[in-house]
Amino acid sequence: MVNKAGDYKAYSRLNSNSQVVKRPSFPGFSVVEMVESYDNKPGVEVINGNAYYTNLIRKVQLFPLQPGKYELDPAEIESVVHFVKTDGARNDGRSQLQRLLDQSSVFRTNVEHYTNIKTSPVSIEVKALPGKDQPADFSGAVGTFSLQTVMPVNEIRQGELVKIQWVLSGTGNLQLVTLPDVEWPKGIDTSEPAVKEELNQFVYPLSGKKTFDYAVSARNTGEYTIPAVSFSYFDPSIEKYKTLVTAPVTFHVSASAKQPLFDKSNVRSLADKPLHLYWFGGVALVIIGWVVYQAFFIRKGHKEVVSTTANVDSDNKIPGGVGNAVFTGPVKTVKDLAKGVSVVKEISVSDMFINARKSRLNDDIKGFYREVQQVLWKIAADRCEVLPSYLNKQNISFQLQKQQIPTAIINDFLTVLNECEWALYTPDHSPSDMEELFDKALAVSENLFGMVPRQS
Repeated sequence: MVNKAGDYKAYSRLNSNSQVVKRPSFPGFSVVEMVESYDNKPGVEVINGNAYYTNLIRKVQLFPLQPGKYELDPAEIESVVHFVKTDGARNDGRSQLQRLLDQSSVFRTNVEHYTNIKTSPVSIEVKALPGKDQPADFSGAVGTFSLQTVMPVNEIRQGELVKIQWVLSGTGNLQLVTLPDVEWPKGIDTSEPAVKEELNQFVYPLSGKKTFDYAVSARNTGEYTIPAVSFSYFDPSIEKYKTLVTAPVTFHVSASAKQPLFDKSNVRSLADKPLHLYWFGGVALVIIGWVVYQAFFIRKGHKEVVSTTANVDSDNKIPGGVGNAVFTGPVKTVKDLAKGVSVVKEISVSDMFINARKSRLNDDIKGFYREVQQVLWKIAADRCEVLPSYLNKQNISFQLQKQQIPTAIINDFLTVLNECEWALYTPDHSPSDMEELFDKALAVSENLFGMVPRQS
């Protein structure tokens, strides 16, 4: 499962104009483009001393997501070849140069020939990584890597947010790798890491670094130790697994430098205050509390009546939303909603694509593909119950395999995601392309999950 670079080019020594009809897609692979954009401007390459006009169709790096046999889609271009046809006496004893110079005896006709050229399908067999000696924490990283821990330069103080980083550098499928869970010592509060990628997509193999930033704070002062972090990967150059292990990190947390809100030396004892002031203060607080209580509940009751009356039609359907809940079908009873009872509602997969339908009707191509992509990632996150930092094609594919989802359905799901990614970076897409992809997205979502239960 080693990544490969591939490009599709058209070569010609004729006077021609070419236009791409179909760029290939790569189901079963994570794709990294090696150019910023594609155009129809021809280039020139010299092969074996002969100059050729070239048209770049697609240039990518492919990272296989799972073993198996795959057939890469063909590329197709349409070309117009320009010829010049000459008519004249050929047996008049003159050379060809003399006939060309004598325009009176040579007649030229421009001829255009239209042709479609299509590549043959290419089959690729992706072999599985060796199961022997595979580390327990291996998560699919392939390449050559190094791992570094970066601690804050300044002093760490109690309660203050600081940044602790792990930087993974090297070559390989960096865009797919994730860092193993960090075992934080007791008393340390942290959240999911912010991930930053700095990749050079224009060279093969893909190289760069991936930084995992953790925002960390300590509740108490003292010494803390972060255990060693290990990262396993497969090195294709020696066809063996390797494990990187960082050194344990020990750091000291000092007392907070913030001044207390009140200075105890300036606070007078409550016993020094006259007693009748507390009595009047208590009565005032009771009166204010009663007024606020009455105003709040009267206003709340009014809102519930208005919301229930405005949103319920004759079929007990709620077309809008209440608070953060959105309903697109019938609820159990109106009485449940008026009492604030949570209503369990099943939303069909088709309803989840409503924004994509709107974008398609409005000819918003970018919006359409973006909406389809977001729905697919949302469904994948719900189905696999993964955090956003682990939401990538490789991990989702692995999780779906663990759930015994058929390989064909997983491949269809990845294919639709890849087509969405490709469409967001290329301008040439017709309404029929959008219709076809929408049908694919809807079909694969229904095959995977059917109805997706939601809680209002």
